[in-house]
Amino acid sequence: MQARMRRRTLLGFAIVAAVVPASIGCTPDADPGPDPAPTTDGPTDDSTASADAALRAAAAAAENELIALYEATITAHAGLAASLAPLAEQHREHRAALEAGIAPATGNPPNVPTVSADPGTAVVEIIAAERRAADARTVDCEQAGAEDLARLLALIAASEASHSEALSTTGPSS
Repeated sequence: MQARMRRRTLLGFAIVAAVVPASIGCTPDADPGPDPAPTTDGPTDDSTASADAALRAAAAAAENELIALYEATITAHAGLAASLAPLAEQHREHRAALEAGIAPATGNPPNVPTVSADPGTAVVEIIAAERRAADARTVDCEQAGAEDLARLLALIAASEASHSEALSTTGPSS
């Protein structure tokens, strides 16, 4: 596969970078500091907070599933580690951000996924999982009651979409 991203891929990333912040109320010159105190412009009742906590927990569990898939693929195909390990680390960061402020998950760890014996097929499976995850985080973003959670979910969706595109365009180094 190509070692460099195509121009349309870079254009796609540029569009996502411009559209996602605009769609969640961010501006290019926004202060990147901590979120301001909650306002009364939107729903802030206990049911919204509870729904947002459940949304965070479900998205964190989905990140655990992606991490498990990456780890299983790296274990089965050590030659893919250089390409996949940085993406798996980003998913760990996503999970940590989602779990901030909620009780740690007490459920069972995700099952170890079955990975194809063919490295190329294994990467295609990761690409499909990343696309599903990006779609799911986009839906979650629309359901979030708090602006900061909607922003976080939108950024995670964009990251997951970029993972699938990067793996599709450049392919793994094997």
